[in-house]
Amino acid sequence: IQLRYVPDDLHRVLKARAALLGLPLSEYLIREARRAADRPTPEELRRRLAERTLVKPRVSPAQAIRAERERR
Repeated sequence: IQLRYVPDDLHRVLKARAALLGLPLSEYLIREARRAADRPTPEELRRRLAERTLVKPRVSPAQAIRAERERR
């Protein structure tokens, strides 16, 4: 992977963040790329949510909050 035309201000910020962690810039960028790859895309998240089964609570959230407030 090669990045070209990285603006100087962005390069400085990334390099400073890497330095704060005691990492070379390349290792810092690899870690950030891994974190980005581990997060689902919005489309993946929508698909996962659509596949989940619907949960019907016995008590509505509003009723649960009211009951909790009355206990105090």
